[in-house]
Amino acid sequence: MKILILSDSLNPPSYIPRIRYIISYLAQRGDKITLCSELSDYKGDNDEVNYNFFEYIGNGGGLWAKIEWLLKTTLNLFCDHKGYDFFRHINKTLANQQFDAIFCTNTFHSFPITTANRISKQRQIPLYIDLRDIIEQTPANSDSIFRHRLPTPLGNIITWIYKRTHIKRRNKVLPNAKAITTVSLWHRDFIKNYNANTYVVYNGFDESLFIPQKKVSDHFIISYIGGIYDLNMSCPDMFFEAIKSLKDKHHCITKDIKIEWFTDRKSKKLLKQRASEFDIDNLMTYRDFVYGKKVVEKMNESSILLVLSHKASSDEYNGIMPTKFFEAIGVNRPILITPHNDNELTHTLNTINGGLASSNSDEIEQFILEKYDEWLSNGSVLGQIEDRVIQIFSRRDSAEITRKILEK
Repeated sequence: MKILILSDSLNPPSYIPRIRYIISYLAQRGDKITLCSELSDYKGDNDEVNYNFFEYIGNGGGLWAKIEWLLKTTLNLFCDHKGYDFFRHINKTLANQQFDAIFCTNTFHSFPITTANRISKQRQIPLYIDLRDIIEQTPANSDSIFRHRLPTPLGNIITWIYKRTHIKRRNKVLPNAKAITTVSLWHRDFIKNYNANTYVVYNGFDESLFIPQKKVSDHFIISYIGGIYDLNMSCPDMFFEAIKSLKDKHHCITKDIKIEWFTDRKSKKLLKQRASEFDIDNLMTYRDFVYGKKVVEKMNESSILLVLSHKASSDEYNGIMPTKFFEAIGVNRPILITPHNDNELTHTLNTINGGLASSNSDEIEQFILEKYDEWLSNGSVLGQIEDRVIQIFSRRDSAEITRKILEK
């Protein structure tokens, strides 16, 4: 098949590994792939793929960059300027190329779904959509879809209008797709209201990279890898309570424990402030993000991998299935999810016997002590997930599901 793939910007640090894996997999299977995306630092990493990039907003900083962003954001509010601009770019640069299908992947915004829909109608080729995120999965007052934050109360008004506009544009296109893939059961059930041919394709893990290795360590390491948008969406409180209790009741073992946070500067600031409130900041080690093989190395050195979920009171977060959760499955280390929100994330962990999901600090403390005893005996801690179960969550399995959908 000749497939035109449209994507939003492939930004660092990960450059949308979900779509890059699917592209590589389809190319390896013999499909002719053209990826057309908004310009970013990503320049392509597969010689078998034809890359085509479109610049909409410059990457410069300063006042002019913010003015340009504001002007074009305003244009998008009224006339889908970006979608039409991308449409014109594709017709200009790919006018003489023929395709059998168009596959569009995007996140909160309606870009590039509207462009994909126009190309599909113009060329009379089937449209497939991959929704990695949707606006409705986060609280109504969240402004996470914006590159720059606007001051309140103006920001709240603009956020409401912008979200409503993008939802309306997206929902107008969804029924036109031959099939839709998305990232969780909640997303699937929600999107089925607009298109019955909607399927779950988990983000998964790269099975060629995330391989379990037994690594003996001088310390019992609990690791968190990833960003923290806010402490409601990623709440460390129950974990911090458990660590505080360990410090008070088992002070002698804290010399063996390292709690490492591989994250960005903003997240470090949030965590430091919160950990100080529990009087445990001295037990924390804050490091910069790690990428690629370094992530795998740090995961394999860990005795427990921490995944933070949202506060139980923040019930407007839906369908959150972090990529780092699947990568933790890949290296088969014990996973600690907190809080326990009785959702797909925690159900999946319990089903595969992957560790502990809990909102109880006593349970979390006991889980840490059990794994600590195992580390004392063996110098490392391994997970208990069966190999056949691990492979269900590999990106190869996810890409194969996508390929079958495209070939229907």
